[in-house]
Amino acid sequence: MPLELRTRWAARKRIRARVTVAAARARSRWPAAVLRPVAGALLAAALLGLGGAAFGQWIGWQTASPLPTDAEAEAIARLALGGPAPEPDRRDPIYGMDGDGRYGAGRVRFTVPADPAAAAYPWQVKDVRVRLATAGWAVDKTWAGDGPYESSRAARRASAQRAERADGLQFVADKGDWRVTFTVGPGDEAHLDILRAAPLWVPVGGLTGGLLGAVVGWLAGRWAVRRWRGLTGVPRRTALVLAAAGAIGMLPAVAVTLVREAVGYAQLSRPQVPLWTGVAEPALRPLAALAGLVLLVALATVAVARPFQSTGDGEREVNGALRPDG
Repeated sequence: MPLELRTRWAARKRIRARVTVAAARARSRWPAAVLRPVAGALLAAALLGLGGAAFGQWIGWQTASPLPTDAEAEAIARLALGGPAPEPDRRDPIYGMDGDGRYGAGRVRFTVPADPAAAAYPWQVKDVRVRLATAGWAVDKTWAGDGPYESSRAARRASAQRAERADGLQFVADKGDWRVTFTVGPGDEAHLDILRAAPLWVPVGGLTGGLLGAVVGWLAGRWAVRRWRGLTGVPRRTALVLAAAGAIGMLPAVAVTLVREAVGYAQLSRPQVPLWTGVAEPALRPLAALAGLVLLVALATVAVARPFQSTGDGEREVNGALRPDG
């Protein structure tokens, strides 16, 4: 065989070998190539969907009615307690920090002495609940507020006959623009709080904001991952580290919010737990703000970085199938 033919044959074999290796590498990476855009889009949709729902709920809460006046609140307290009401303690903002540094809803609070360990105390809580229900309030009680022989579970009926200490939220009652909550403890006291009831715009705003945020997050996540896959070197690694750090930084606030939502729905059929409470916690607020800033920097890095890298001879090298994962 002439030398020229042997050279061409050897070059053709090398080309076939390279194509085979490239195809094998592409097949070995196909799950990551498919799952990375989906995972990035799902993460972005979840974060922006939760943020959009929280913002929509916050907008809806701005339409809530004001708290009752002191005279109106005292009339409700006298009805519920079946006697004179103590001096009220007001906090008028819709949501904000209280004197103890805790974030919560605005309320008019009446604090009364209590004996939560007494065997008759569950009946006293039931009397408060019955007075409100008789006056037309829609009562939603927790299992902790069941009196003796009221619970559907045998274990709880048996425990209600013992002198066990009542503690925590006992029930809520809704009527018109206001909600009454009755909480026992901490200590030998009970709190009757009058709050704003969630207006209709709260679930509507939460649903609308959540859907819009999820759609925007899905589209932005898929775009960012596709663009990130075209990067090489420092921009690629920087964007990956920043995105991972931002997502991890958001986890505590998201976890607190989800736990509170789960506890709320475990206690009541109509809980009022805003989706932004995790971010509003003083201990979590700086971390959540920093995590959001880091995610924005990661997105900006992906948007600004060039998806091609010069080879040094005036040509551009596309990050193709033979580019090693960086």
